[in-house]
Amino acid sequence: MTNIEISEDSKEESAEKHQKMISEFQKDQHDDRIIIYTDGSKSETNQIGAGLVYTTNFSCYQWKAWNLGSKCEVFDAELFAIKKAIDFAYEKADVWTREIWIFSDSQAALKRLKVEKTELANTIPIKHERE
Repeated sequence: MTNIEISEDSKEESAEKHQKMISEFQKDQHDDRIIIYTDGSKSETNQIGAGLVYTTNFSCYQWKAWNLGSKCEVFDAELFAIKKAIDFAYEKADVWTREIWIFSDSQAALKRLKVEKTELANTIPIKHERE
């Protein structure tokens, strides 16, 4: 099941709720959850980049980053990072994976994905299978 949530809270309230959720994850001490943070950005030299940070337990991290050049927008980098996070989670998931959480600070990208998910769900059956 895919659930895209966009907080209506202020940034401060969202950050506080997020910290509480992460604290609960840390207390849990299980490695059956994949947690990924994504971001897209633009450098001072107008280079666009995307990246992600992955963990299962908040004690060990792995990260990936991509230079997307200067021909795209930060919005594109945000979507690219989310897509890469989905691909990465798919690669890392195993029979013990209980949940996959992907966090993005881009409401615009999440809104776009939410609209496309709804439109696609109404027209095309989507099925993900592990090979």
